[in-house]
Amino acid sequence: MDTIIVAAPVNYYNYIFELSKLCSEVIWIGPNVNSVNTNANIICIEEDPRNFKALKNAINELLENIDVNQIETPYEFYIENVARIREEFEFPGLKTPDIIPLRNKHEMKKKFMENDVPCAKHMLINNPEKINEIIKNGDYPYIFKPLNNAGCRGIIKVNNEHEARIAYNNFFNNQQLFQAEEYIEIIVEGSYDVIVEDGKVIFGTITEYEPTIIDTVLNPHGHRVYLKNDLPENIDCEIRNLGAKAIAALNIQHSFAHIEYFIDKNNRVLINEVGARIPGANIPLLINYSQDFSTEKIWAHHLLKMPISVSYNRFWQAGIIFLTAENVDFINKINGWDSLYNKYKDEIMEYSFPRVGDSVKKSRVNVNDTEGYVIVKSEDSEKMKSILDDIFCNLSFT
Repeated sequence: MDTIIVAAPVNYYNYIFELSKLCSEVIWIGPNVNSVNTNANIICIEEDPRNFKALKNAINELLENIDVNQIETPYEFYIENVARIREEFEFPGLKTPDIIPLRNKHEMKKKFMENDVPCAKHMLINNPEKINEIIKNGDYPYIFKPLNNAGCRGIIKVNNEHEARIAYNNFFNNQQLFQAEEYIEIIVEGSYDVIVEDGKVIFGTITEYEPTIIDTVLNPHGHRVYLKNDLPENIDCEIRNLGAKAIAALNIQHSFAHIEYFIDKNNRVLINEVGARIPGANIPLLINYSQDFSTEKIWAHHLLKMPISVSYNRFWQAGIIFLTAENVDFINKINGWDSLYNKYKDEIMEYSFPRVGDSVKKSRVNVNDTEGYVIVKSEDSEKMKSILDDIFCNLSFT
């Protein structure tokens, strides 16, 4: 295969590595990428793809020496600038008009409404009259969220007029339009993570989050993600059917996609958002352990539109728990791990802990801002959950 440019952070190394096996050369652009040991056919360029001017200059310099006409990204926050680069250099792939409904939450929800994809009621807040309309309605609480973000970044639960006006001022002081959505009493929240070819879902796994994303904002300690293959059949089918409708509504043709869903107190399934990307929160690791394949390898083949063979395996359940250190500045000790590991060594697949002396993260926005995680695998989803409960109660970083 020919040379390809990929814009990605360093934590996507395994994806870049698998892609390099299939291409003559991979140009990897991202922050601190030179810090990673790579194959000889991976050329690293340290630039932040969020900076369009820097990204454009880097590609201009590349084109003076290398014949390349394809740029891709697996990372949600680079999608807009990669689309602009395709326009500037007439590269193939999605351009800015194509990605607007994939990144702008208001445009996304409009597409859902037009195509009968159930979702939360919503309103674009772009002037004082709109916030006054929300306040006049008085149907609190509401969810305020940025138009263009991912995960729980920037999401605010607003409970009264005072909080609504403060949130409105904060958004507009930062020159951000935002969306107000009805608050839904969520019983279950999770994701449907899929591979799309020719506009059709060819593979997908379903996860559940515990607790909900809004409850982990600023304090992700103990947050779990379960990849469960034993959901009630009617719920499993409904999530898959509505996920496919959301993919069609957004005209996603060839991509990995992360579809967030809710189940409310009336047992309705609603689609929250869709990201045309690899999922975060280490969900690819859960997929790997549950399905016994390499998501990274499949992504590389899929990106290059090479044949892939994937079949859904309902045998294994996999789960992850994210852990933080509380009320300390530095890690002094990891407590309880030896006994937990000896107890569950057959089910524990992977773990990542801080080292003694490491600084504790001061800013916590989501699960990426935790100190460690543990992944377990079991045939029984209840056993998987009980193991993660035991880890939550008896493992600590002090």
